[in-house]
Amino acid sequence: MARTHAFLATAIVAFWATTAPAADRALILTISDYATSPLPGAEFDGANARQIVQRLGFGSDNIRALKDRQLTAKGIEDAFAKLVAETQNGDRVFIHFSGHGTSQRVDGRCQESLVAQDLKMVSSQALAGWLQQLKDKASRVVVNIDACHSGGLIQESGTRGVKPGAPSRFRPRFVAAPEGARCDNPTNVVAEVLTSGVRSTRGATLANNYLYIAAARRDEVAYEDSSGGGMSTASLLACLNALVADTDRSGGISVKELVQCAQTRIDQEFAQDPVYRPHHISVSGNMEWPLAAEAAPSAASERANPVATLSDLQAGSDSRWQVRIDAKPPRAKVGKDAFKLSITSSQGGYLYLLYVGSDRKEFLQLYPDKNEPNWIDADRPLRIPGEFAAEGPRGTNHVLALVSRVPRDFSRILGQGSAAATLANAAAIQDITCTTRNLKRKTCQTVEEDAQVQTRNLKVSAVAVGEADSYGAVMVELVEE
Repeated sequence: MARTHAFLATAIVAFWATTAPAADRALILTISDYATSPLPGAEFDGANARQIVQRLGFGSDNIRALKDRQLTAKGIEDAFAKLVAETQNGDRVFIHFSGHGTSQRVDGRCQESLVAQDLKMVSSQALAGWLQQLKDKASRVVVNIDACHSGGLIQESGTRGVKPGAPSRFRPRFVAAPEGARCDNPTNVVAEVLTSGVRSTRGATLANNYLYIAAARRDEVAYEDSSGGGMSTASLLACLNALVADTDRSGGISVKELVQCAQTRIDQEFAQDPVYRPHHISVSGNMEWPLAAEAAPSAASERANPVATLSDLQAGSDSRWQVRIDAKPPRAKVGKDAFKLSITSSQGGYLYLLYVGSDRKEFLQLYPDKNEPNWIDADRPLRIPGEFAAEGPRGTNHVLALVSRVPRDFSRILGQGSAAATLANAAAIQDITCTTRNLKRKTCQTVEEDAQVQTRNLKVSAVAVGEADSYGAVMVELVEE
């Protein structure tokens, strides 16, 4: 598929917002000194969670860490109220809780709940309510709950059938709710809300912006190592530090790949334990979200899956920002037809079209050409100048439309308009999510700083004051036949 004639010059009308720059915020809650069933491992989770924040590419300037007696039920409520009040448009939010969990009956339903330091319960319904208040403001919300909500399996399928009191280095993170409130088969209201479709005031589904990680399935017990912390949190951090396998060859690491790595570590840790069986990390929300973490080393020239790269970029987009591609026709005859593309964006920004052909051999930038104006106004369809002839080969092509409030410079990768679909180039393209945040991180180096690795090599674009650094993106298929 080839673009057949030159661009038409258009005026750029760039409206710059006047709000504060988007920020990263983290709320880390750890409880170890329960009056009954203390959790010494939670002492380690605060530091581990801080490292996870940084390894995920979040900034460390706005981390609020509370522990133990600060986290009564009222203290937890106040901490979330403060977080909601301080979060501004475009901010990214990370929330961590380590402590006991339980299940209790709330409004006639059996719900998962967190246990505060004063042994009062904080329901998942309350947590879902706080997260709902972030839906129109935060561009990304990550929640990591290292607790569990089912106690029955401690004596049943969660053990290996040995006598009570057998030695184990693991300790369960569960306490029973008070008599009269206890129940079985609890519901995670947060996960329920995410799967049903959290929506913004504009009607956009926001599940893509949320990630909820639970240490165990709802019918399992989560454990801690008293000398190393919660097994889920420690395993996630170990994988982030050890580099995760890029199993889909996208050039980046997704939440799904990180969790697969962490689960393997948990399974290995429990393999020789005489008492307990491993629990399984459970994820709701956007499992395909691409992380800032680097992939395990591989040959820079190794072939990538470029469609997976574009899919990662789409998964990393802000659900509050809707982008649509109208392609006419959606299917074209080779040697006869041509595609005409029109793009609509719910927010104004700079538009880029990235293309992967059916042979999947290279990345191409269809739009803009060098020095071509590429600003798109909000809710005003932009017809891409020219058309794209169906020249073959026959098959399915993929086009990603990405709209950003700041310019994105692909020139180091696509300086001649295209680049081979290698893992090095795929990793560099993935770094479009690095170009406007945490610029001092080593994972956002330029080619001159890290020519040998040949990743993290996008030219950094300056961010205008007040601009959120999220973006909108959508991918479509164009079939040549």
